[in-house]
Amino acid sequence: MTAIAPTPDVVQVDWSRALGPTGRPVVLAVSGGADSCALLDLLARDGRWPLTVWHLDHGLRSDSADDARFVAARGAGYGLTTVIERADIAALARSGKEGLEAAGRRFRYQRLGEVARQVSANTVCTAHHRDDQAETVLHHILRGAGDRGLAGMAERRPLAPGIDLVRPLLGWPRLALTDHLVARGLEWREDPTNRDQRLTRNHLRHSVLRDIELACPGFSEELAAYAQGRRLAFTASSASAKPLIDRWRSDQIVPVAELRATPAEARAAFWLAALEHLGLEPDRGRLRRLDDLINGPGGRSFRLGSWLFRRRYDTPAKAILVAVAT
Repeated sequence: MTAIAPTPDVVQVDWSRALGPTGRPVVLAVSGGADSCALLDLLARDGRWPLTVWHLDHGLRSDSADDARFVAARGAGYGLTTVIERADIAALARSGKEGLEAAGRRFRYQRLGEVARQVSANTVCTAHHRDDQAETVLHHILRGAGDRGLAGMAERRPLAPGIDLVRPLLGWPRLALTDHLVARGLEWREDPTNRDQRLTRNHLRHSVLRDIELACPGFSEELAAYAQGRRLAFTASSASAKPLIDRWRSDQIVPVAELRATPAEARAAFWLAALEHLGLEPDRGRLRRLDDLINGPGGRSFRLGSWLFRRRYDTPAKAILVAVAT
């Protein structure tokens, strides 16, 4: 369908392609920020899919409860079921020996999959947009994620068995979404931590990409378009690795011999899918350690976030790679 234009340039979103047959339940992740509020408004007004709004009160700011109340009221205003969940993300990060962002992302995606299953939804929607895609690709480049990192975020990826994570707004710029809310007279919440440039992503967003855009207008759009092209190439590589990827998503176990025998491009696709499934960001160091783990002697292990990767022997002649939550 064609969404209501927030500006004279009509922005088109093929909701049917993104969400599948009408009438199927969909879970929306809504933070209360402009992006997710725009997604919520567009889909609630469309009305062809039963929506469940899910919000995480992460407890990381003194006003996080205000965000939760805002989302609850906004969801109720549309007549939608709204699930507000509270979690101590700081405690989860400490126990998992990982950063706040990684712990929050892992918890959110885990719970979104569980909520989707509870409401019989096979689609979870997030409001990632074109500027997020550009930031992600640039961040991957700086972290040394290599060619596979240039693929950026997928518009659709498996979140849990039978449930997909969908990002239908990857073609929309951030400005179009805020313009839509202004035109509709809708408020949104601002997270002050999004302005903290001590955080890498915020620095990329507010300083690096802004300066590049001033020198090269349209850079973010071109970078996002390049990521889409790389994602298509990456998808082709993923096809040959699909049996291994499916097995990993099932129980985080894969035979080392099969992984070693997989062509380099397909193995790279497997590593990216494996890390993404566990809520881990790819970078050069992590990818090198994973390759070393399957190519070196057995009995070794190392930790990534809250996951312990181990190479062990299922039988005396059969080595397997295992990831165990700790």
